[in-house]
Amino acid sequence: MPKAPDTFYSSSPEMPESPQNRAFKYGDGVFETMCLRDGKIFSLEGHFERMQRGASILGMDWKADPAMESLETLIQTAGKPAFARIRMQLFRGGNGHYLPENNQGEWVAELHPEPNDPFIHGKEFTICLWERMRLQFNALSGIKHCNRLPWILAAKHAATKGFDDALIPGAFGFAESSASNLFIIKKNILETPGIETGCLPGIMRNRVMTLASRNGLKVNETVVEKEDLMNADEIFLTNAFRGILPVKAFLENKFPGKAGTVTQKLQSDLILSGSK
Repeated sequence: MPKAPDTFYSSSPEMPESPQNRAFKYGDGVFETMCLRDGKIFSLEGHFERMQRGASILGMDWKADPAMESLETLIQTAGKPAFARIRMQLFRGGNGHYLPENNQGEWVAELHPEPNDPFIHGKEFTICLWERMRLQFNALSGIKHCNRLPWILAAKHAATKGFDDALIPGAFGFAESSASNLFIIKKNILETPGIETGCLPGIMRNRVMTLASRNGLKVNETVVEKEDLMNADEIFLTNAFRGILPVKAFLENKFPGKAGTVTQKLQSDLILSGSK
């Protein structure tokens, strides 16, 4: 059984346990997973901007400022841990079937303390492909909506095949993995699937592209095909909770037993860049 959160906060205490919760019944909502590092939430404004954008796309009435203040209360209640995973879910309140009774946004947040900095993990990933369906670029592809079935199936496929993660095809090439954005390095050029592939415009994806540009590294948002992955000098994944995840093997193609030099430099810069 998953460990229960150490601290839990809700805008409406009865909502999370109600069988009428629309996120439970219809996936009617969005969520964000955030990393607390040294007592501060990494890219807090970026997470809330995306959640606010999701609320707007779904037609929910919700304001971010009160929720941001409540997250500070959540952290204080948890004893101000240095490191933690925070998951916040926004959903439409009220009942109704496909047509909701109202558009009021309600939310819940949970906090799980971590013993160490999640960005400093030492893990190197093995990845495969899950090709049963393609992600598409549409009105929902830029938000973290609550229907995650393709990503769940990709993660299950990877585990069944003995890999850490699986890449999912997009409208063009491969879009992302079950929980992360994708980057490859070839001849000192950093490439990542463009938004038009249907990938999520990830918080960490944006930070890494900024860090790469500051280091004089050319960054291309492009189409990444299987051949590009096979011929890459380095591959890594990114997500907002664990930072940069070096890939040591793609299918049968194995990379050096440690992160490549560009990946290592970006990891170091990320760890030093702070949480804003």
